Amino acid sequence: MLMNLKERTIGIIGAKRSGKTYFTAKLANKLINDGEKLIIFDTIGELGKRIEKGRLYHIEPSQLEEQAVSFGMILKEYKGKQPIGVNLIDLTRDEIVDFTDLVLITTGKIENRFWVFDEVAEYLNQFYRQSKELERLIRHGGNWKNTFIFNTQRPAYLHKNTFNLIDILIVFRLNWSRDIAVLKDLLSNTGLSDKEVKQEIEIITHQKVGEYRAYQLYLSI
Repeated sequence: MLMNLKERTIGIIGAKRSGKTYFTAKLANKLINDGEKLIIFDTIGELGKRIEKGRLYHIEPSQLEEQAVSFGMILKEYKGKQPIGVNLIDLTRDEIVDFTDLVLITTGKIENRFWVFDEVAEYLNQFYRQSKELERLIRHGGNWKNTFIFNTQRPAYLHKNTFNLIDILIVFRLNWSRDIAVLKDLLSNTGLSDKEVKQEIEIITHQKVGEYRAYQLYLSI
């Protein structure tokens, strides 16, 4: 398990059933047990099943605005140590973006939290609407001692500006050609030579479930 994550941005990418969601949950549970304060956005209803403590509020499309403001106020005032979050499985992509923006506008500045987003491409997709408030939070949240952990099974869909904010990249198995092309660009920012990048991609495309490679921007780890 990786260490020294505080106030950094960790991006986890991998194909479906590669182990990335299990890894994300395992990392979240470790942080919870270490006493860190987590805010969890469970996008497709899978991550929350693996979180050992805390509460995730189920968001209904018919009550989206009301629940967004309510959850934003809860985050703003919450002093507890247990993780808190939302299950967005019933929302469309547009509703996810609307909900997230309204939550973050309501919440305002929050310090010293770990934010966990499952399938972040639903929020920051380069081909569709994006959550401007989430991008702003990730970009500036480190100044408020926040840490960000997010995953996606389709890195080719994730907005390139989001990748530019990643400090630590965790890579599970990838096979789709467009995802591989994105990975190649990312690995070029780790200090690896072209030959080494090619070797890493060969390893990644043949990884078994649960196997991953870890990189830090401009320096392989």
